[in-house]
Amino acid sequence: MRRIFKYNVFIAVVAVALITFSCTEDYEMPSDATEGNDVFLSTSFGIGKDIAIQKGVEMYFDDFSSGGEETTWSFPEESDPTILTTNERHAKVAFGNPGSYEAKVTIDFGELYYLNGEVSETSIYEGSISFEVVDEIKAGFQVSDESGTILTQENGALHLVEAGSDITFTDMSDGSPSVLTYFFRHTESGQVSEFTVNEQNNGVYNFILMGKYDVTYVPTRTTLNENYADTISYTELFEVGPSSKPLLINEIVLSENEARIVFSRAMEDASGCDPEAFDIFVAQPSTIEPMDLGIHVTEVATDPLVPNEVVLTLSAPIYSSDDFTLSYDASKGNLVTLDFMEAPDYDNVQGFFELDNVINTLFDGSFESTAIGDWTAGNWGAPWDDGVLWELSNTHAKSGSTSLKIEMGAGEGSILNRNGNIALFTAEAGKTYEIGMWSYVESVGDGVNLSDLRFYTFPETDWGAGGSVYSSTFPTGKWVYRRWNQSFGSGGEQTIN
Repeated sequence: MRRIFKYNVFIAVVAVALITFSCTEDYEMPSDATEGNDVFLSTSFGIGKDIAIQKGVEMYFDDFSSGGEETTWSFPEESDPTILTTNERHAKVAFGNPGSYEAKVTIDFGELYYLNGEVSETSIYEGSISFEVVDEIKAGFQVSDESGTILTQENGALHLVEAGSDITFTDMSDGSPSVLTYFFRHTESGQVSEFTVNEQNNGVYNFILMGKYDVTYVPTRTTLNENYADTISYTELFEVGPSSKPLLINEIVLSENEARIVFSRAMEDASGCDPEAFDIFVAQPSTIEPMDLGIHVTEVATDPLVPNEVVLTLSAPIYSSDDFTLSYDASKGNLVTLDFMEAPDYDNVQGFFELDNVINTLFDGSFESTAIGDWTAGNWGAPWDDGVLWELSNTHAKSGSTSLKIEMGAGEGSILNRNGNIALFTAEAGKTYEIGMWSYVESVGDGVNLSDLRFYTFPETDWGAGGSVYSSTFPTGKWVYRRWNQSFGSGGEQTIN
């Protein structure tokens, strides 16, 4: 089977009520405790280590214990508590100072009681509930252009930027929001683009369509019990005009019968472009000498809903296991942007299916939040690794701003090992998985003595599995993806290290 299957792991924890019947003797309460004296505490948001409340917002602390003659709640003065109502068992409180605190509770049962099925030694229960008070969110952001100049924020500012320019949005909100989402409204068409900041984009956004834009920013904080958000908006903050920048292909997204070319800005209607302007190479990577499958483009069109995407209809189905590259001959085609720049020639641009990444989300595969000490060179041993040097670099980055720079001489090699937070995933027995890496090669050395970089899985290790071999034909001066396939006979938890 040629298709590569990749899976997200979903674990559902299901609570099951189990009812049993017994014909044994009736259970007898211990003589030193009264039936019904059981401790049970809660809050407006239940009980848990992640209880959080925004300052100034009301919450309840509840004693639902059975039995008990008197309940007393107390709250630390440093939390600036305002006790709104209390009837001993239930306290309604708001807090003024952010921080981590404990609410204290004392319950006088007048006799022994039960706690977690065990009989107490005294009639007084003393306990606590941990909670966190967080600042209210007040939205704010800073915006800067490619030169780093900070742009003023006011209605009608109409900052002129070129289509395809990098505009950086930086959160300046109070209250430590965890989800940062911007909405850009094109005032002429009404089209709204949603942009969420993450480690891959670092808050950098490209306006692809010329015109005026309104901006709305919604920072959100999500806790176990509540969602908090604020909104700030500016009308006509930007005016996007023609660009002198080169027209780039950001990516080529593949599906079974089409290839979508994602350009760096909006394109004119491409339906009149000659399909023969595109030369695509599709091959199965498992063959020793990759053989072109002879698939070609039959139709070209611009997506009316996503104007920076040109859609190519293919003559036959393709699969995620296929290697795909595309070239474009500008002398045969007539692709042009909405600001009247003709598309140049493109040579051997890789295309990919959008596959699910099965590695856990804590793994940092783009080196944004790691230090050089988090990575270990699993060396081949002398003399094949004498000159291998490692460092984190901001010179080139596939996503985000950081990459791992490795210098090695011709004929040398290294194994990429991650210390501590390794890449963990659950493999399904008998399924085939794609493993790969992006490389930006400045020079391949003498092109005769080959260098290579690898990483392996554990505990099921395939020592013959791929890696990236840097031969004289390896492309230089651009990011190139190399992948290999691996199956797991027994499945279960695996790591990449």
